[in-house]
Amino acid sequence: MAQAVEAYRSVSATEEFRMLERMRQDMLYNEVTALNRARREGQAEGQAELISLLEEGLSLADVKKRLGI
Repeated sequence: MAQAVEAYRSVSATEEFRMLERMRQDMLYNEVTALNRARREGQAEGQAELISLLEEGLSLADVKKRLGI
């Protein structure tokens, strides 16, 4: 077990490992950011569609049918 820990420490101490780990962290951050942006945009589009349908004079029941909810 001690050898495994020491091997990990020696590998993780390298500049290449730190660079790859930073790239992995950046990739995960970018993915989460993109998903959150897409979720917010989808919510905004859904709200705009809902408002548009209500402004057309549709009842809430008709809006639900049109949106499939």
